[in-house]
Amino acid sequence: MAAEREVLEETGLAVKAEKILYIREVKYKKKYGLEFYVLCKYVSGTPRLGKDPELGENDQILTRVEEIDISKLDTVKWRPEELQGVLIKETANLEEI
Repeated sequence: MAAEREVLEETGLAVKAEKILYIREVKYKKKYGLEFYVLCKYVSGTPRLGKDPELGENDQILTRVEEIDISKLDTVKWRPEELQGVLIKETANLEEI
C-alpha cells in the first residue's frame, strides 16, 4: 500500500496500514492533490527523518519525526486541526498500534 511505502521513506519505520481515517484536498504551491491520513500498526524500525522523494532537496517540507503516546494525543497541535478529534476518537479503544 502507498501509505506503508510513504511512512518507510519519510520515517524509516515499517508499518501495516490498517484504516483510512481522514481525507482532505490540498493545494501546495501550484499543485492540487489529496492527503490521506491512515492509521498504521508498527512493524519494525527506528524513527528517523527521511525525505519526500517527490520533492527536490531544497523543497523538502519534513522537519521532524516524533513518537507520541496515544494518551497524549490531545496535547499535540495537529495540522489540519480537525485531525486531532479524529485521532482521539479512532484510537480511544486501542491497546497499541
